[in-house]
Amino acid sequence: MEFQAAVEQFYQKLGHKKIMALATSLNDHVMVRNVSVIIHDGKILFKTDKDFRKTKQLLENPRVAICYWGVQIEGIAVNHGLVVDQVDHSFQALYQKY
Repeated sequence: MEFQAAVEQFYQKLGHKKIMALATSLNDHVMVRNVSVIIHDGKILFKTDKDFRKTKQLLENPRVAICYWGVQIEGIAVNHGLVVDQVDHSFQALYQKY
């Protein structure tokens, strides 16, 4: 199977929402916790409170791993700012939908 076909199959099997394990780290301190995610346009989206420890970790070290049913994805988390500041409210709409 070609890589792109495998990626498409993976996202198809995931559906639109899941609870996944998110691993973050800072200064050699690793934490894993479950997060509610939305799968949209080939991206795994989640939100967190600006005052949570994982937010601090993500801002200082955006390298993450996320896992669902034994499949682990490693990558770089991208901070899109505060949900309440989003002009088009697209994340809010997706969050309410799923």
